[in-house]
Amino acid sequence: MSVTVGEHCEQNGSEIDPDHLADIIESVYQELHLPSGDIEISLVNDRQITELNKKYRNRDISTNVLSFPQYEWSGPEICLIETIDPDGPPILWGEVIVSKETVKRDAKKRKVPYKEELLRICIHGMLHLFGYDHDNDDDHELMQEVERSAMRYAIQRMKQVDNDD
Repeated sequence: MSVTVGEHCEQNGSEIDPDHLADIIESVYQELHLPSGDIEISLVNDRQITELNKKYRNRDISTNVLSFPQYEWSGPEICLIETIDPDGPPILWGEVIVSKETVKRDAKKRKVPYKEELLRICIHGMLHLFGYDHDNDDDHELMQEVERSAMRYAIQRMKQVDNDD
């Protein structure tokens, strides 16, 4: 199981290192006992995410995160894949695209540190890959509960990673 983070836009020195972000998200992934496999996270700018949002969702605006699951789910963690070969190559569950610029604005609005907001958005996008959604009140409540729990763990891991540097 692995999480890969790719930086696809200019990077400022005050941000979280993509490898550290990948380590933290991977530990959250394991803590949540999500199905074994791989996910990709791409960090982009507003222009890039606006293009994707327009192409795939018909919305000509930036957003903080887009998730592209590779498999269909009937609910959280209930995948509709016919068979998963445990001896086969790792499964790529999907890709999470995050706009760093939108996350920065959201962090200011929410009055939280940028790194914390970036973690939250990456976790949010990852949960979408596994069937979590917020289309109705019950789904929204479940997703928020899992996201809050994951964030508590992620912040602890972030502090450990920061202390290790």
